[in-house]
Amino acid sequence: MGAGGAVFVATGAAVDLNNVTIINNQAKGGHGGLGTTAANPGGGGGLFNNAPTNGDGGGPNGGIFNGNINGGDYSGGAGSSTSPAGGNGGFGGGGGGGGGSSDGGTGGFGGGGGGRESAQAGIAGIGGGGGGQYSGGGGTGMGGGIFVMNGASLTIAGGLSIDGNTVAGGAAGNVTARAGQGYGAGIYLQGTSAQLTFTPASGAQTVGDVITDQNNSGGGTNGVGIGITKTGAGTLILSGANTYSGGTNLDAGTLSVSSDNKLGDATGALTFNGGILQNTSTFTTTRDIHLTGNGTFQTDGHLTAGGMIDGTGGLTKTGAFALNLLADNTYSGGTTITSGTVQVGDGGTTGSLGTGAVTNNSSLMFRRSDSFTVGNQISGTGRIDKFGSGTLTLTGDNTYSGATVIQDGTVQVGDGTTTGSLGTGNVSIGNAALVFNRSDTHGQCHLEHFLLAAVHQCLVGCLDLNRSTPCSTAPPPSSRTSNPATRSLSPAGCVISSSTATSASPMPPTGKSSRTL
Repeated sequence: MGAGGAVFVATGAAVDLNNVTIINNQAKGGHGGLGTTAANPGGGGGLFNNAPTNGDGGGPNGGIFNGNINGGDYSGGAGSSTSPAGGNGGFGGGGGGGGGSSDGGTGGFGGGGGGRESAQAGIAGIGGGGGGQYSGGGGTGMGGGIFVMNGASLTIAGGLSIDGNTVAGGAAGNVTARAGQGYGAGIYLQGTSAQLTFTPASGAQTVGDVITDQNNSGGGTNGVGIGITKTGAGTLILSGANTYSGGTNLDAGTLSVSSDNKLGDATGALTFNGGILQNTSTFTTTRDIHLTGNGTFQTDGHLTAGGMIDGTGGLTKTGAFALNLLADNTYSGGTTITSGTVQVGDGGTTGSLGTGAVTNNSSLMFRRSDSFTVGNQISGTGRIDKFGSGTLTLTGDNTYSGATVIQDGTVQVGDGTTTGSLGTGNVSIGNAALVFNRSDTHGQCHLEHFLLAAVHQCLVGCLDLNRSTPCSTAPPPSSRTSNPATRSLSPAGCVISSSTATSASPMPPTGKSSRTL
């Protein structure tokens, strides 16, 4: 077995590295021995620091033709020139070759199996190749650029470049034996408690090779998963198709990825304690996202978040492209939109903003087919667009100054109580309806600019289109038809002032005539 790489962090060690470049390193398992009828060598061995004691005696006796002697740590078992079976390999050692028709030895963890004279041969250790006729199997290769063992801790500061590293198993002794397997590439995480932290204070760290768990390579799989942590104000760029399963912790700075698999296995969560996730191209993620602290999404491509977003932190959206929220999210720290669009839903029946206040200084879009309620208080200078056939009910006392554009379905202000508003901006109604449902006498809708693209239905209590004297009492809600040609509502029920009405441009995208009342 060949294990390690350019950096090997052993169990119990805590290592800090600064300014690291690891390029084109290779970890490779030992080759299986070539055999003869008189001596059937063991499989490939190797060296493994701080290994457990799996061999039981014999020491470095591989290749000595005594037979039936097991190898010690790091060494192969004894081979045989007569009838005894080959000894088993120790940790990392290949099994000894069997004499005559006797069995070849079993390889230790990572070691190849021993060969024997007949076709049946010794069994490989996990990750090692099986022995063939006369010849040993190849040992496993593990590691690559960096190998972090179970219980070890590695922190990398300053510059970092890891790329072009490879891992290969050892070659088999002949065509009937098997080659060893390779595990790892860029960074290989063993066991259940290794720790890997990237902490660039400035500039960028780049990992182009794969970061992967120990998996099927012996010594137990990475059962609970080992994740990575990003701290420091700089940028970490992950460009390998990573498979680590323990999730990603983002504490500070920027983590830059171009696809979801750069964040490891899809079962691993993304946890924000601060910091920025930058997606440089369009993709969808279904992994859960935890806002333990505040988190920022910098969308340099469209990003669809299909997994649950929870936690007490707030979500900030930057970048020119859209962030689509598809889950019924529960995060409570609020939402801030500084650029681009946050879209809630994608034509289905799920998607929400969590429970905190919303500051929208760009674009907020609701695109659901069902009826749903948004109780968040919405402020800011941005616009709101409503798509979908269902009803969006706004129950927050909203103060946003951007436009409200109702493209499809219905927007209802209030749910029969004393809250709910549209903010102060223009309201444009496409092939849609606007409903007011508040129980108090201040439930009138103050609209200075009310754009109608066709004849539509409005349920109103008391409607004041241009801040004229409000009604003293609100008549019961009734169905009213708005007519943009006459600038009127019928039946009447509240004084409508249109003295300041002017023409308006056709409302995109329908191109239908519209009026400002």
